[in-house]
Amino acid sequence: MKIRSFIAINLPDSLKKELGFLIEKLKKENKKIPIKWVSNEGLHITLHFLGSQEESILEKVGEAIERKISQLHLNKNKIELFLTNFGGFPNLSRPRVLFINLESQNLQILEKFQKELGKEIEKLGIEIDKRSWTPHITLARFRIPTTPNLRSQISNIKNLSFEVRSIDLMKSELTPSGAKYSILKSFKL
Repeated sequence: MKIRSFIAINLPDSLKKELGFLIEKLKKENKKIPIKWVSNEGLHITLHFLGSQEESILEKVGEAIERKISQLHLNKNKIELFLTNFGGFPNLSRPRVLFINLESQNLQILEKFQKELGKEIEKLGIEIDKRSWTPHITLARFRIPTTPNLRSQISNIKNLSFEVRSIDLMKSELTPSGAKYSILKSFKL
């Protein structure tokens, strides 16, 4: 049986709650725009989308994650991510995807980890996204590219941060009400 899966950094519940409040405010300010908002449970940072894979392949993906985590040179440092501002794909003036950008003093370590993990995944025969990875938290997807009203909410994301404590192998189940995510296996940093 194949499992639709991806590798992610999950957010702490307290941050999901804060972002849930932000999303509710943005919904009110943008209620005339057709937008599909991400639920609190769906908020995460995607490292790699894997598509539908056999369980045996996902076991090997888990082994690759463990190997790459063991090669991280964090010492006593931690990876703390700071929410900075809104962004959009392809751009913020007419986005298809609305997200929050992230920064870190150790961002280079996380970027290298994501890239090196991608190489390991490719060796397993899984096609990965070749575009440059930008760490972000997706908030919404636009059915029609439109300029959203974000000005009054930018201050609500400043000063929010969290420590990355694990990398998670995730299962994604598509349902009529949207994707449902669950952790297949969590790998502590």
